[in-house]
Amino acid sequence: TLVINCPKCMSLMTTLSINGKLLGKVNGVEVERCEGCGGLWFDRGEALLLKGVSGLVAQRLDTGDPRLGATMNRATDVACPRCARIITHVDYPGQNHITFEQCYACQGQFFDAGEFKDAMTMTFGERVRTALATFPTVRE
Repeated sequence: TLVINCPKCMSLMTTLSINGKLLGKVNGVEVERCEGCGGLWFDRGEALLLKGVSGLVAQRLDTGDPRLGATMNRATDVACPRCARIITHVDYPGQNHITFEQCYACQGQFFDAGEFKDAMTMTFGERVRTALATFPTVRE
């Protein structure tokens, strides 16, 4: 695994390996966590893989201070730690209060501290809005 620096605070990112029978399909996924600000870097498709196992994994990965994460989320013109292209702010589907960063070149994603845990925990209202948004509209 290539050593990378955090795209927000430039601190070293530590690789976390997700292993275990409990996780099944996500066994062997590696996620990078910033030693400075607690942000998380997911290579292409990793965050989506982890969405299915949600809560417990998110709590173990996303251990940073959400208040620091909110401050770091204001950063602009942030370079991707993998390919150095500028990453774009994106609203998390169904939870528009969460804005993470995505690199459209390599498809990596960066979640500031607290964002990934929040994204994996939908409130009842968020679940209803998401369900209604995908429900077909009946026209007469």
